[in-house]
Amino acid sequence: MDGDSLDEVDRILDKIRADGMDSLSARERAFLDEVSRQYQQTKGTEKKTRTH
Repeated sequence: MDGDSLDEVDRILDKIRADGMDSLSARERAFLDEVSRQYQQTKGTEKKTRTH
């Protein structure tokens, strides 16, 4: 994940802390869903690599 994406994640998490999940736009929710999917795929790959 690049620096711009990390900055966007931080901004969205700050918004959630301040205003709650209901304050997110559809675009922000979709962005977090995609980042979460990418993170989960990376974590799965790391686990497979470590066990072999």
